[in-house]
Amino acid sequence: QFNHERVLIIEDDQAAREALQGLLSSWGLDVLTAADHHQASSRIDQDQKIPALLICDYRLPQKSGVSFDVNQRLSAP
Repeated sequence: QFNHERVLIIEDDQAAREALQGLLSSWGLDVLTAADHHQASSRIDQDQKIPALLICDYRLPQKSGVSFDVNQRLSAP
């Protein structure tokens, strides 16, 4: 069991996103979900807490998952 560590899932496929959210939540993780980079950035801004783990689809419509991870690391305090 995890101690409510924050996880962000970025996945454009709704069924996959919901399945991952359910699994990780059952393990005791606090899960945020987003369908794309814009939504993910908004969720992080609203939450004011950088997730401990990022799970991201590599093939997203506008950017790859790798580019989001790098951008988030650069903007983290």
